[in-house]
Amino acid sequence: MHARMSRTLGAAGLAALLISSAAFAASALADPAVQSRGGGRHVMMSITKLVTMNPGPPIMEGVIGGDVVGTFAGEILVDHTTDLVPKLGPLASGDIERLVAVYEVQAGDRSFRAMVQGGADLATNRGQLDGAILGGWLTGSPVHVELTTIKCSQPNALGGNCFRGTITVTPGPDR
Repeated sequence: MHARMSRTLGAAGLAALLISSAAFAASALADPAVQSRGGGRHVMMSITKLVTMNPGPPIMEGVIGGDVVGTFAGEILVDHTTDLVPKLGPLASGDIERLVAVYEVQAGDRSFRAMVQGGADLATNRGQLDGAILGGWLTGSPVHVELTTIKCSQPNALGGNCFRGTITVTPGPDR
């Protein structure tokens, strides 16, 4: 009788361990930040945005998808385009646009604010920006943005252009 009770308790303990392990694994898989702790994974977001003019600095608005779903808002703080093509003629293949911006992703408990800087190659309509999350979810984590300029029919899109790409956040080991 004692052996049967030991086996029953052992089986019950094993079942409890398996159930709690499965619950932990499911919660880890549901949260990209937890995934990134040991596996070095990134939080990947798709972005589609447009730039509008609201007297003053250009304002951005858009939508976020992928690992985080929500809305996007931002402001361009620096926008400077080189003047190489007119100055250098055939020696220059295109101009570069320097950008510094504030990005805000609004997604409930995964909302954050980041400062990014980089630029765009006007000949290829592709841009890259890098920065860090300064407030909100995953504060301190690096951010990498890649964008492509596309034509869009949004009535308030500056120059008839929208931007589509990705935002990648790389959480640190303690996040």
